[in-house]
Amino acid sequence: MNLRTDWLGREGYLPHGCGFTWDPSLLWSMVGADSTIAAAYVSIPLALVLFVRRRREPALNGIMLLFSAFIFACGTSHLVDSRRCAWPCSSPMTR
Repeated sequence: MNLRTDWLGREGYLPHGCGFTWDPSLLWSMVGADSTIAAAYVSIPLALVLFVRRRREPALNGIMLLFSAFIFACGTSHLVDSRRCAWPCSSPMTR
């Protein structure tokens, strides 16, 4: 196999939904909760960036922008987690 398939291949992995026995109500509640949390994590950096841009003191602007990037990255992890319910990328399949 080539290097790309070895690193990005999904052979041997189960979707996250297998752990929930594919119960639709449980799966959709997990996807909904992760999506809501991700929306909150995206809105916080937007508010911080707007606050920094309107503020006239540049002393902590860099720190606030870095903190905003960190919070946005945390939200991205929740988006990936909501997608992981159907996409097999979580743990190796055991036989």
